[in-house]
Amino acid sequence: TMSVVLILEVDDGYARGIVINGGPGGRTGLGDRTVFHSCVELASEPSNPVVGGTELFAEDFLSKGQAEQVIARLAARGEPFATTQGCTWWRLEQIVTDIEGGDWATLGWGTAGGGRGVR
Repeated sequence: TMSVVLILEVDDGYARGIVINGGPGGRTGLGDRTVFHSCVELASEPSNPVVGGTELFAEDFLSKGQAEQVIARLAARGEPFATTQGCTWWRLEQIVTDIEGGDWATLGWGTAGGGRGVR
């Protein structure tokens, strides 16, 4: 089975992302929420879109209340948005091993903090 994964963050030990088209692919955390939108004025990091050269932003690591506030501000402006609950994370060394073994195919977007992977 192939899943599309949007990697939102990579640090020294882990990669965290969202499985776009299926169930979890690694360890999961259901508490965090992510709101995707294209409103530059409401973006927490307007200079760091999810996809370089576009206006697609992700407000992530949000509690339920924080996500509801972001959604309310976007809705009040008539801005489209999409939300997800939860995230998936992998040990970085496991992803590297899987990529080297051909278990992941990757396609980068050229951004420093994010990209996508297909597993």
